[in-house]
Amino acid sequence: MASLSTIQTRVKIVIVVLLIIATVFVLQYASKSRDVRPPKEFFGSHHSANSVHRPSNPHLEQQSDNVKDNDNRDNEEKPPLRPPLQPAEKPSDEQVENKNENKAQEITNKKENDLTLDRPLSKGDFISERWVIITTIQEPTEDVKLLAKLKELKGFQLLVIGDTKTPSDWSYENTIYLGVEDQLKLGYRITKRTPYKAYTRKNIGYLYAIQHGAKIIYETDDDNHCTDNLNNFILTPTTTHVIPLNECNKESLVFNHHCHYGQCTEWARGYPLEFIGMTQCYKYKLCKMPVPLVQQGIVNGDPDFDALYRLTRKPDRNTLNLTFDGTMPTMSLPQGVFAPFNSQNTLFHYDAFVALLLPTTVTFRVTDIWRGYFMQRVLWMLEGGSIAYLPPNAFQFRNPHSYLIDAEDEVEMYWNTSAMLKSLQEFRCPYNELRSCVLIMIDTLVAKSFISYADRVYYEAWLLDLADVGYKFPKFHSVNTLGVDNICLRSDELPPTEVFLRGEPQTKSFNSKIFSDEPMIFFNKASKKCSHINIKVYPRVSYDPIGANTLLIVAISDNANEESVISNWEELYKPVFPHILYCGAKMVDEKVLQRYHLHYVKYSSADIAPYECLIRAVQMSYHVDNYLMVNEYTLLNYWNLRSIIDSKEVAFNMRKYNLGKSSKLPEAIESMINEVTKSKGFETVDLSEFKGFNISCGYANFFYLPFEKRNQFVTIAQMSIKHRITFKVGLAIAAKALSSDNMMKVFGYDTGDNAFASYSTDKLVYYSGANLDLRNDAFCLKFLDQFCSAFETHNVKYPPNYVEGGFDL
Repeated sequence: MASLSTIQTRVKIVIVVLLIIATVFVLQYASKSRDVRPPKEFFGSHHSANSVHRPSNPHLEQQSDNVKDNDNRDNEEKPPLRPPLQPAEKPSDEQVENKNENKAQEITNKKENDLTLDRPLSKGDFISERWVIITTIQEPTEDVKLLAKLKELKGFQLLVIGDTKTPSDWSYENTIYLGVEDQLKLGYRITKRTPYKAYTRKNIGYLYAIQHGAKIIYETDDDNHCTDNLNNFILTPTTTHVIPLNECNKESLVFNHHCHYGQCTEWARGYPLEFIGMTQCYKYKLCKMPVPLVQQGIVNGDPDFDALYRLTRKPDRNTLNLTFDGTMPTMSLPQGVFAPFNSQNTLFHYDAFVALLLPTTVTFRVTDIWRGYFMQRVLWMLEGGSIAYLPPNAFQFRNPHSYLIDAEDEVEMYWNTSAMLKSLQEFRCPYNELRSCVLIMIDTLVAKSFISYADRVYYEAWLLDLADVGYKFPKFHSVNTLGVDNICLRSDELPPTEVFLRGEPQTKSFNSKIFSDEPMIFFNKASKKCSHINIKVYPRVSYDPIGANTLLIVAISDNANEESVISNWEELYKPVFPHILYCGAKMVDEKVLQRYHLHYVKYSSADIAPYECLIRAVQMSYHVDNYLMVNEYTLLNYWNLRSIIDSKEVAFNMRKYNLGKSSKLPEAIESMINEVTKSKGFETVDLSEFKGFNISCGYANFFYLPFEKRNQFVTIAQMSIKHRITFKVGLAIAAKALSSDNMMKVFGYDTGDNAFASYSTDKLVYYSGANLDLRNDAFCLKFLDQFCSAFETHNVKYPPNYVEGGFDL
């Protein structure tokens, strides 16, 4: 039997051996988990000089190693996704979170430095081209339930990405839910490098949607309320938008899209602080363009501002209730100019998917902003790539929380945004292959410490995963200069034109009680125009805001005094029609445009001005219900418009006109009619009244177009321009084709020196003639008389020498 001393010696030897083995394991683990960064030589000798301030945030650093792609994968098919098993008894949230974290860490620790796929990827059985992606830790909210209904309404499949805090039994109809364990089974390279309890879990959802057929992805949050069922996002291959020219701030890197929608003193989270309050430009170019690959919808209510805004501008502890101008045309940015966008109400088309990845080494309040700016620079490497900002189509009700904590999480954004934008704007890729350019651009951001090297590894894994799920990378497009022309398409249709737009701070909510005094304002302004006549009036009125949702288009002739026309129309009709678009031959002085907050568009030719003005209005995508086009000589009895607006039919006056035997117009008209009747939707339209020499025609003094028929009108009007049909005939053909026998007849007078003498207030909708002049005594009196009669006022006192039809001289 061994002595005690021998046993002690053996025990000491075993302990020493165990210590050695433990030391070896510790050293091996430490070498694997150490934050691997390339040597300084990787960045070049300029690294330290070009580094920008990056606040210390050690808990955000990711453990990472370089990516090595392994093509030797087995060929077994991935099993279809099954819903998670339901426990017999619902565990506590703490138990669920601990179990999920333990399971996740167990799988993550396997092959920590090897990002080859755990199993081959396949398309799977479920395919959808349209997806909505959110992440949540809550039970289904009312807004999530609304998103789930989009599957039946618009064909959007809702995908919810869970986290360790998400209830284990989360489920809802028409929804695919991926819990933590489900995500780990997918086999993506990025999965084990995506942190838990993080917004960036969405990255896994992006890959899942792409793997299952996504062509369009809409992302939002579980507390954002969609107000339009995604109807206003643009899904067609091409569109026509206004694009800011930024002429007044050529050195500016950014554009404040909030200002476009009427809130010039506000700024979105991620907007560079040094550009706040900078002069905003209001000149735009209107042109046809490819569909914007990224589309951000403006959000009313309590939208996404940074903590500095809330700490300095928010009046009290209540939630904000901000309203943007919802009728403004959709705006796209030119290449070369940035604007911040977040992940809360954003739609992406297929070619933008390459840059969807949210970085993991910055805070929650920075990640989607950094992603947004990076994606915009990627879009500039694609042919026609752009981002659009749409009028408000969602509402945010934000729960109260600590803005100081938000500010702490946003410090990096405050310090570094401008420097990063400058770096992105100056970036030029030496290669003609998109994936290589993306990684080189990531290397640039790492070299200047905007993100950590772990995100470079993460992005490389993302690109490999994209290829494996079947994503087709878009082609790289090289350009010498950036600007508006890079996204405008060459077209046989109307050429690009200049536009001046200025949104109102808040679109008025028209209410008959609140605005019952507007006719009085109207009358008083008209009285001032007729100040040479001594008139006293005491109207008692009630008011129906008939023009609140109508875009009034005023076509100004090429020889008119634009400033005088604008002054008259603004004073007489702005209280009734809050949305007026002036259309003229030349751009008006900017001081006039600024004074009235005008919307103004140039037409290219006086010969087609009535066509063009209405076409331009439709192309600008105002969010209104109706279009009403008049010329500067038209005087409206707007109180008689109600039956026309309620009809939802085209309203236009037509009469017979003899062209004369020598006219060549009948031949062109017949050619156009043949084209119209061969077009989809017009096959059975009877346009025989436009054939021959005695045809129907009309004037451009009054043309009413319902919103639902706007695109059909543009089609026919462009045919008229192509066949060189005079607008008097072309507008009549369009009116007949769009309404057939349901066209509304408009009671109005179109010319004549003494026509105003019969200016009845009962049915007459408009009077139009070159003699419309509020300096004319007889006209002034008749105008004011009919105005008062329309509102049941009878206290107009005429001068003694006035008689019916004029003055007794």
